[in-house]
Amino acid sequence: MNRGQGEAVAVRDGEMRNNRVCGLTRIAGWRSVIGWMVALTLALLGLGCNRAKTPLWNQAPAPQPAVSAPRAAESAGELPASSTNAGEQAAKAVTAATAPNRQDEHLPLGEIRTGKAGAKRLALTLDVGPWAEVGVAEAILEVLKKGEVQATFFFSGKFVEKQPGFVAKAADSGHYLANHTYSHPDLTKVSREEIISELENTQSLLEKAAGKEIRPLFFRPPYGASSAKVLEAAQSVGFRSVMWTVEALDWQKGATVEKVVARVMERTRDGAIILMHIDKVTIESLPTILERLKGEGYRFVGLEEIVQGPERLKAQD
Repeated sequence: MNRGQGEAVAVRDGEMRNNRVCGLTRIAGWRSVIGWMVALTLALLGLGCNRAKTPLWNQAPAPQPAVSAPRAAESAGELPASSTNAGEQAAKAVTAATAPNRQDEHLPLGEIRTGKAGAKRLALTLDVGPWAEVGVAEAILEVLKKGEVQATFFFSGKFVEKQPGFVAKAADSGHYLANHTYSHPDLTKVSREEIISELENTQSLLEKAAGKEIRPLFFRPPYGASSAKVLEAAQSVGFRSVMWTVEALDWQKGATVEKVVARVMERTRDGAIILMHIDKVTIESLPTILERLKGEGYRFVGLEEIVQGPERLKAQD
């Protein structure tokens, strides 16, 4: 091999060594990248394992916004007895404010929605709005007389102004008189002063027409619309709110005797407060309702008795 050939071989060997070095460098680089990728993957897997120790469905839920209490009356016209009832929650809200100055300590605070069970007693209540027809009211009074049943009439002040004679007749017949406000407003939409005025004006009209003081002071908010403000205002002047356990829905368009009777009979239970109205269908359905309920062993009593029980009444007497 001459000198020129030797130099060519040396050059070729050098290039081969450089290629091997570059190849090794590239391999080392890829190994480094792969290593980082594996490390990152393992780290992510580790994080997932830790989170898996507390499954999503066992994690504490995120705080939810406060939900306002449902309205005191359901669309069907009945008030549930559950603790989520708006009236019950509202009653708790006003108890502290009204307890120091309570009248009629034997009566419950807040809304009365049912009476005490255990003695097969019922309370029949009739709402008398400003638009009630006195002729229909007279006919209902006659049905009650024939059935020998005492009822509670919740009178609006405007009706009392127009028909004080009927109020006196109902009182003289042994029925109980209660307050349904003066003009039949939604009390949740008026001021505290207006609530008190609606109740006190009506009470004055009732007592003047009946010729006597009326106690306890029971009232029923029109439409069953109530709130903490309504309860507090009413209780501040001595009134107790009375709702109902069963509503006959005799006021609805399309109400029939069969529907009204069936509804009352299906829903009535011991201690129930039944709500009816001054309507023509009431005249026709009431005799059947009274007869059937009495046939099942029920007797009709006043609101005060069904709320506190006959034993308490005897003790007070």
